[in-house]
Amino acid sequence: MASISRRPLAALIAILAAAALAACAGAPQSAATATVTGAVTYEGRSALPRPGAIIVTLEDASRADARVIVARQEILLTGAAAPPFPFRLVYEPGRINPRGRYVVRAEVRDAGGELRFTTVEDYLVITQGAPRVLDIAVHGLNEPPAPTPEAEAPADDALATGGGHSDRALRARGVLFRAVGNEPGWLLDLFADRFELSYDYGNRTLAAALPAPSAQAEGVTRYDVSAEGQALAILIRRTPCQDVMSGETFPASVTVTIGAQLLQGCGRSP
Repeated sequence: MASISRRPLAALIAILAAAALAACAGAPQSAATATVTGAVTYEGRSALPRPGAIIVTLEDASRADARVIVARQEILLTGAAAPPFPFRLVYEPGRINPRGRYVVRAEVRDAGGELRFTTVEDYLVITQGAPRVLDIAVHGLNEPPAPTPEAEAPADDALATGGGHSDRALRARGVLFRAVGNEPGWLLDLFADRFELSYDYGNRTLAAALPAPSAQAEGVTRYDVSAEGQALAILIRRTPCQDVMSGETFPASVTVTIGAQLLQGCGRSP
């Protein structure tokens, strides 16, 4: 049997190793990041396109004639997904000008790429005292938005929680308490008679009647509920909680247990 030379093989290994080292050396170092988080709702009589996609963008709007997209997230709309749709925009603080103007916008496109819904206002974030946690609404293109009420000074509670317009919108929907968390992104709304939970970045939702608390002590409230055959435990502790992604401080820490899955986050009343 003829012997096989090992020299070509050794040369090939050396070339591959050198290429791998060069690739590693050229890879950019991860920089510190921050996030803008929240949820997208929609208003109008038309249904959201299925399949379709929600595109959420963080934009530098310091110059009205030359907007720059700082961060972008695409949320796929499937048959199981239901509003509100949590979003999480990751950006580099070093790219933010403290004197600049930054906004969040969203649009909904169908499977063919046609624009069907869009935001009708800019939602200020990050600078100028604007929040980094907020709700935004998209409107159908052929449906005029609801009339805007006369401007009024925000209530003390809106100022205290940093929600502004978003807090008023939540109260208008009847939300008594909202909790949010990350990894995976989730959002919980408690109403007087029900709860709505969106988790796994909006891909899974649960909603059901909200019973009276199963346990209640000073600073602690627990709900044991059942939705779609799953047992849930909602535990609210009135202890300060800081969202690790946005850096915002909330007055309550919240855990939601769904079977063996544990969701942890922060919450407040709007």
